[in-house]
Amino acid sequence: MASRTGMVGGGDESDSSSGIEQGDEPLPTHRPPSQCSVGSNASTGSGDTEGPEEGFSNDHAQIDEMMEQAERQREEEEALRLEKLPRTLHHEDDVGEEYIDVERHNARRFAQTLYNFVPSLLSLRSSIEVDGALQEFSAKYCQGLFSQQQISSDYSSSTHNLMLITIINADGIYLATYAALLLNLKLMKQGYYQEQHMKPVPMTEEQFVESVHGSGVLVYLSDTWLSELYQQILASNLLEKCGYDTNSNTNYALINLLSDLDGLGSCLQGGQLLSDCQRLEKAATHTDTSPEIEAGVKLSRRVLSCCWDSMLTVLSAGLGDPRVAREEHRRARDGIVASLEGLQKAARLSNILGLQSRCGSIFSLLAAAACPDSGAGDRGESPGRRRLGRPRSMLRLLQRQHKLHTSHALSMDVLLGRGLELGSHSPDCWAHWIKCCVYVSKLEHGFFSQSQNRNLAPKLAIKQSSNNDKILTMDKLTFNNDSSEFVCSIDVYSFLAAPAPVSNTGSIAELIQESNADIASQGVLSYQYAAKVSCVLSHQVDKLFDDAALKLNLNALTSFLSALVAASQVQLFSTASQHSGSSNNPSSVKLWWPRRGQSPRGSTVSLTAGSQLLLLHRVGDVMLKTVRSGRPLIHVMRAWSVVGPHLMEAACHKERAISKKAVACIHDTVMSVLNEQSELPHFHFNEALFKPFENLLCLELCDVDVQDQIVSCICEFVEANKTEIRSGWRPLFGALRVVKLSNTCQHEDSSTSHLRAVLDVFEVFLNTDNPLVFSNAAVDCILCLLKHVRGPSEMDDSTTNNNDASSCEFGDSNPSLELCIAALKFLTRCAGILASMYSMPACPMFHTAHRIQLNNCPQQVDPVLPNMEVTRFVCEDDETSSSDSMYKSLCPLQNDMSSLDNLDRPSGVLRVWFLLLEGLASATVTCPRKFQPHTLDTLFQLLRDLIHVP
Repeated sequence: MASRTGMVGGGDESDSSSGIEQGDEPLPTHRPPSQCSVGSNASTGSGDTEGPEEGFSNDHAQIDEMMEQAERQREEEEALRLEKLPRTLHHEDDVGEEYIDVERHNARRFAQTLYNFVPSLLSLRSSIEVDGALQEFSAKYCQGLFSQQQISSDYSSSTHNLMLITIINADGIYLATYAALLLNLKLMKQGYYQEQHMKPVPMTEEQFVESVHGSGVLVYLSDTWLSELYQQILASNLLEKCGYDTNSNTNYALINLLSDLDGLGSCLQGGQLLSDCQRLEKAATHTDTSPEIEAGVKLSRRVLSCCWDSMLTVLSAGLGDPRVAREEHRRARDGIVASLEGLQKAARLSNILGLQSRCGSIFSLLAAAACPDSGAGDRGESPGRRRLGRPRSMLRLLQRQHKLHTSHALSMDVLLGRGLELGSHSPDCWAHWIKCCVYVSKLEHGFFSQSQNRNLAPKLAIKQSSNNDKILTMDKLTFNNDSSEFVCSIDVYSFLAAPAPVSNTGSIAELIQESNADIASQGVLSYQYAAKVSCVLSHQVDKLFDDAALKLNLNALTSFLSALVAASQVQLFSTASQHSGSSNNPSSVKLWWPRRGQSPRGSTVSLTAGSQLLLLHRVGDVMLKTVRSGRPLIHVMRAWSVVGPHLMEAACHKERAISKKAVACIHDTVMSVLNEQSELPHFHFNEALFKPFENLLCLELCDVDVQDQIVSCICEFVEANKTEIRSGWRPLFGALRVVKLSNTCQHEDSSTSHLRAVLDVFEVFLNTDNPLVFSNAAVDCILCLLKHVRGPSEMDDSTTNNNDASSCEFGDSNPSLELCIAALKFLTRCAGILASMYSMPACPMFHTAHRIQLNNCPQQVDPVLPNMEVTRFVCEDDETSSSDSMYKSLCPLQNDMSSLDNLDRPSGVLRVWFLLLEGLASATVTCPRKFQPHTLDTLFQLLRDLIHVP
């Protein structure tokens, strides 16, 4: 992907200095035509082709084949690894068959409950109301099932019956409900129920199960449960029984909500947008259809499908044939212009005729011709790959150095103007669309950076976007030259502020026509018109990212985010980007930010001279707009499952500005979700939101500055949204468990702030009046407190003692000791809350309480003590003294209550209590000596309180 980036600026306009600064990559290949279908990959460019060059195609095909073989080998190894993992919690035991029967019974009962609930959904008017009702239904169903199982376990608490308890969560029920209703709707649209189940189903049972388990959200539903639900939907038309008719013209909000998941395979224009956006655009365009028009569309589609491959072969020949380079430059230039115009028209036709899934190859050709790769790719490219690239003589025909050609401008206009629509139908278009967006931003940046060398200092009055939370770029960007030089001000953005709205596509065409570049300068735009064109394209890029977050349906949005994250991943962690922007090499090319702004902690992020637009901020902006757009919760869940891991990995980047930006993106997303969505009981999505903070701190993936930023974020969450954190408390305590406090003078301020932040978190959590929230995170809270009671490790403790002896005097203000004393007070409060919940009639179940291992042994001791004056402890009325048994019961009980399992309630409250006491007793032995008096006092106080409760 080697190239030099063509910037707009001054330069010689002679033919000898002109050239297309393209990437040294071969032309994409094309597959034969196929019918339009959901997920069609007809345009992925992996099929056979008749290459224009001899020997080149074969060599490159061998490299592609080797890469595909390596990828297949990795996939096979991963599949073998997954096959070795158990799919259930039970392995070939006696309870397995009975467990499967219980799961199937529970799934059938859920299907019946859903059947009783759907009629109330059909009566709702808005999609948000329907989604809220589905969340409430999921939470209530889980609550009802847990209550019923808790009552049944009161009568029999044997291990066998406890293993048969169904483990579910509201997130799983919520996603399974969506999957079941969507499958039902697709079967109805397909006529599956009317044809006596003779038609093929849209998805197999394995695909249905994977659609729920592979959603990226923690799901507590077994394969057996989901498989039985799938069979129930195939056997019964749930929606039709509840009153829905596919032939009815009634606008059901439930059907719109289900259609917004994947568009139901529509190939129409706007078919992959949200249903509300489709209605608005249809009302705005007023397109009239007639039988004649539909017949013409069908005929045109058939003709274009028949000649598709031949057309692409002809249009791509002029872009890659090396023989053209030996012809006259003018003829070659005209041929390339004609080829690009043909590709632009083909993209428009495919959109109109419903052939959007074929546009991947067109976008690839347009992007390769109009958007050359960055210069960073040259440094990271292998010599063998460079030799396989197209001859540079072929690439120097249209794009002159520091100039912009009209054909390239029109090609980028097609990529940006049609990219959202075509990419929503054909996901392989997104990579080329993102490449064009990056190039437009580099073009604009390079254009204005070139003005520093040209005695031009354009004062750009940038107009603010319609979005209140986004500014296109700096309000006033002034390039200052020497005061003695002549200054020429060009307001190239002024035409964007026209009184009447002008379409972006029309603006590009009008600017090119107004410039007369095709006649006057062989298609090369002048400096002033090139500046205006780059500004229009930049405006389109900003608008399209906004539209992607606001208009795309769930399937198209996740494919877009996946492509965007993949491009950002390559940009941040590829070999080329590792060499560029290194802190050890200040003269190297660095990643730059597209707009000047303030980082979360007030540091200014400046525009540095660089060659690559950092896509990380785009990822954060799209995710933030997705949350704030009012989408259903399932959209936010799926989007976060794509974006969250990338932001967490970016937070580990060696560049401090990038890592801080990633943490800021996580913070903004989490804060927006807490403000926009209120998590209902038995949901665990907030836990997934806060999980990156726990992973970053526990795995020690970030530096000290990022740790300080994360602690500040946690403190802000607790102060601003303490009642909305809910299931997010667990990862917060996991993160605070590894926060380190320094006892040195140099870090006194940081340790004090961390201490206050940690104490505030515990104070807010223990003041909660929601028993379900406390029971969900009580174990994690107690483990975190015990960790701070134990204090630093042995090595850290010795280091701390040396620092205390040799450096400044802390006196009694040791942060570790203060944290230990405060943690002991919080543990005492936890024990009081557990005592009150033990007597609660409907105590909620404690999360992970069943995993706590109880140390019930030894139950008996040897009554004979050697080397002691008192050799036997035997009661006078002990009738068993004549027995041959050497061991006696330590504390025999008349009823069978000698173990904590028999004493415990179904909620598991005694197990959590046992964890607190045992952890405190072990901490007494392992904690530093100065902590032990306080720890012993607290332990004996809690033991004395056990006389009263339980």
